[in-house]
Amino acid sequence: MKKIYYQFTFEQEGSTLLLLKDLLLNGVFRILIKELPTEFTTSFLHNLAGLKSEGLELILSYSPERLEKLSPFGVVVDDDYDVIDQLRKDHPQLLLCMAANSVVACKNGELAGVNELFVDLQKFRTSSLQPKGLIGQEAVENFYPAKEGYGWVFLTLNTALVIDGIQSLHQMKAVFADTDCTAILLSETFESTLSLQEKIHAVNTILL
Repeated sequence: MKKIYYQFTFEQEGSTLLLLKDLLLNGVFRILIKELPTEFTTSFLHNLAGLKSEGLELILSYSPERLEKLSPFGVVVDDDYDVIDQLRKDHPQLLLCMAANSVVACKNGELAGVNELFVDLQKFRTSSLQPKGLIGQEAVENFYPAKEGYGWVFLTLNTALVIDGIQSLHQMKAVFADTDCTAILLSETFESTLSLQEKIHAVNTILL
């Protein structure tokens, strides 16, 4: 089943908690918060724990401090395979996500044992060594085509692919029709004229 993820940038504790609650009420549970501060109030941590009990699956950019203070459901890691290996040993329950913007990065992430690959359509290219090669949506569609339409593919990944950088419902329909991607990572830039509830409803209509 395909999933909706949501990402946003931290601004202040109060607005962050309100947005998290709104997302949960609309059925979005896997949420990535970017640019977090280093310190939090006791009240914020208490409310965050309450939201986790309601189903929040919090994802953060990895740092030892964030992992200790916020106990996230998952972390986004760089392509540092020593760090990935250590996290797998020390925190086997942690969802490990890696930003991967080339075919090689995707394969290396899979070999390292990450759980999910975050692919940004604005940055992804088939090869970082060939600047004139396929880039963006076309590269993803050629690298990770829908099994129904293409049968088997030599470079098939077994790791879940989460697509970032989709800007419109029209683009989303094309990506999910032509690829075997498993999730979309939404943000405020996706269909920016729609409310949060309208965005999620429209996306669910396509995914279900």
